[in-house]
Amino acid sequence: MKDRADTIEVLHRKYAGVLYDKCVRLLADRQEAEDAVQETFVSAYQSLDQFRYGKSHLPWLFRIATNVCLKIIRTR
Repeated sequence: MKDRADTIEVLHRKYAGVLYDKCVRLLADRQEAEDAVQETFVSAYQSLDQFRYGKSHLPWLFRIATNVCLKIIRTR
């Protein structure tokens, strides 16, 4: 479990800013974008065992973030 948390921590440091920018563009709200990024990493943590290693993490995280943002937009 620690390896999983370490992996997510590294991914967060590396990609949180890029994901935040994407979420701000999709949601047009900075607070919602912050929430979306956090939810993205929670979801990534929960589904990390489904990630196909050898692939880039960024497209996978972008897909999760997009789905999180679309969910927020639908519930507005």
